[in-house]
Amino acid sequence: MGDKSLFRRMMRFYRLYARLDFGWLMQDPLSCGVYIISDIVTTISAISSVLLLAVRFGGIGGLNEAETLFMLGYSTLANGVFTLFFGNNNVAMISRRIGRSQIDHMLIQPLPLPAQLACEGFAPVTSIGKLACAIVVLWISVAKLGAEFTWQAVPMMLLLIPATCGILLGVSYLISSLAFLQPVSCEEISSIMINAMEMLGRFPLSGVGVVMRALLISVFPAGMMGWFPALVLLGKTPLLPGLIWPVFLCVFLCILASLTFERGMKHYVKVGSNRYKKLGHRG
Repeated sequence: MGDKSLFRRMMRFYRLYARLDFGWLMQDPLSCGVYIISDIVTTISAISSVLLLAVRFGGIGGLNEAETLFMLGYSTLANGVFTLFFGNNNVAMISRRIGRSQIDHMLIQPLPLPAQLACEGFAPVTSIGKLACAIVVLWISVAKLGAEFTWQAVPMMLLLIPATCGILLGVSYLISSLAFLQPVSCEEISSIMINAMEMLGRFPLSGVGVVMRALLISVFPAGMMGWFPALVLLGKTPLLPGLIWPVFLCVFLCILASLTFERGMKHYVKVGSNRYKKLGHRG
């Protein structure tokens, strides 16, 4: 299959999954609306918990109120973009599909597995609540920052947002490879990891020790979800290494996750999975 042909098929799949996502809204607007509103409420609650601490103490973790709000806006935007492209069909939480033997359904499709994973998570409708919250929070934070925010940060954000999403996806797929070996106990391991990264990523981390900060932007890169990119965009860390490190970490984690996932697949095709009984019920 040629590259152009594969690209055209992927574009058709993006349109297909966009229609499917939009179809939920058209067929059942009540439940879809409840889902979107619940997502907005959850997002606002998560932002408010950190912001209220910053307001109460006049700042938190080396950031003042406006800077904290900007960091929260960035982390929400990154999470919203992540949900936009990988939010549906357990694409981000791939350990669920591995643990449930649903990866078998993908292996018989006439499309490479990476291409399927790139398309199936597309959710332009159901991710709109989180993205809307992010835009509003960023707009308010920029207004509060005033001259402290330079519009040169906008093109830098276009580089940092994909890097943040790539880091989160790389960590998820890296840890999900364990589900090839232990499908029952590791079925939810990716969701636990993503939730931990997102929750810790909302907090300013300047107040923790140097060793802990180094670990939180490398081994367990929760600091790359909001805190470190916000420092770069606000000019609180040197620009060049500040831009290079997230991109390098994104590429490194994605390559490592790809190699580990491929190794897990080789094990999986040999031993398979016994999660399903004869009648189709999951054990």
